[in-house]
Amino acid sequence: RGASNTAGLHRMLAGGRALLAGETPAAPGAAAATPVRVGDRLQANLGAGDTTLPSGELADVYELVVTEPTAITVQMQSRAVDSFLLVTTPSGEQLQNDDSGGTRDAQVELEATPGTYRIVATSYRAGETGSYELKALSSRDAAAPSAVVAASSGAERVERGELAQGDPQLRSGELFD
Repeated sequence: RGASNTAGLHRMLAGGRALLAGETPAAPGAAAATPVRVGDRLQANLGAGDTTLPSGELADVYELVVTEPTAITVQMQSRAVDSFLLVTTPSGEQLQNDDSGGTRDAQVELEATPGTYRIVATSYRAGETGSYELKALSSRDAAAPSAVVAASSGAERVERGELAQGDPQLRSGELFD
């Protein structure tokens, strides 16, 4: 249950799902993929109306276009579902992950070359529904995650910022907010 490459003619996915090598787990006639860019952090939900895999898991399909070689980390994080990611490269190689770092979140790291990548965000078992966050991060984005601040209601709030000329500087010259 970690990141792995597809090997052989058939392979098993979560819950015993079998796919032919090169096949993307989407229902026939599924809706077009949602575009995602490197640096995006999307809030999404697995629920009614989503693509349903042949084995019953709900799935959202994304398309990531890479224009120059770069290291990318795709993450799916959720408190509601046991996250499962499948990334298909432009050459048809499939990378998958479930339970990254011993958690119920999923993460796939890859050295991306130019082309279109298909990302399937799903759950480990059929019947799981709920919200999740999908991130497509460059190595720079992954090294500098957004600050998360606890709000008075107990919910989390994400603060986004940007370092720019005019920001305060440390004695050594680095900008800070």
